[in-house]
Amino acid sequence: MRLLIGFFADMPNQQFHLRDNAFYVGIPKSWDWFFMRNHQRIVFFQDSIHLCSKLRNRLLSSKAKMLFGDKLISIDHILQLIETSSKRNHNLVKSDVLPKDRQNFVSCEKISNEIVLNELTSIPASEATKIYLEIIRNIRYAFINKDTNYIDRIHYAWENVFLIRFWYTWLSTKTKSELNSTLAELFSSQAHKKKNTKQQYFITLPAMFSIEINNHTLVYLALLAIQHKLPTVCLHVPIVDSQTCESTFRSCRAMSGPFSSIVNFTVHQFLQRVKKLSFLNSIKCQAGDSNASDSNKKIVTSSQTV
Repeated sequence: MRLLIGFFADMPNQQFHLRDNAFYVGIPKSWDWFFMRNHQRIVFFQDSIHLCSKLRNRLLSSKAKMLFGDKLISIDHILQLIETSSKRNHNLVKSDVLPKDRQNFVSCEKISNEIVLNELTSIPASEATKIYLEIIRNIRYAFINKDTNYIDRIHYAWENVFLIRFWYTWLSTKTKSELNSTLAELFSSQAHKKKNTKQQYFITLPAMFSIEINNHTLVYLALLAIQHKLPTVCLHVPIVDSQTCESTFRSCRAMSGPFSSIVNFTVHQFLQRVKKLSFLNSIKCQAGDSNASDSNKKIVTSSQTV
């Protein structure tokens, strides 16, 4: 993915982005914080639901001990909140914090909602954990929440980018021994010094690049829409996720018929079924619109009668 969009990676023998039908936007030279190139052959997002799960699982990892300044990012702060505060205040249970299913997205939503973030202020030394949960919350608001307007999506997304860049830059200025010393002071023990590498004080690099790519693509799509090179419908970011793709694929498989056991098909067959699915969805939408207009007419007629 990084190779295709040229994000700190390049394929010198395959310059897809220079073809005639590639996208192009005029990126201001003053945008020294924007690293995506002007020409792009394709644009895409990493699955945001999976990304939230990755960040939550990093928080649960026994190997990673993430540090933000002199504060520790720890799941223990949330567990302490559950033990010391009433459920009515935060609406959490231990299974939300320690889910058996590591891909449980509902758990990510619960631990990063505004109520939990506000309640964490009462837990001592939980500032770094709160910032980390705000990163997960911002991803939800920027890419998953359907009610967020596009300007706010960009705001939440780039708040994450600058925060993570600051965090990464701070870590790069520290030696491993300095980080080990900070961790030892927090735990009042030397037990964690040997098992941690410097990378284990930070989120995984794939997660960091996923956040960067998604947020750059968010701005790139906005520029394409502003310059009338793509329709505004492309700005409906929440539908671009794995759940939508899986739902479409399930619907296509269901079109095999009741007497067919074929569940696999070629790309050509899939495209043919997607066309049929598009027609079916348009019929459903038209039927829904007509029903809504009929009900509105009935309401108007009944009000006039009264």
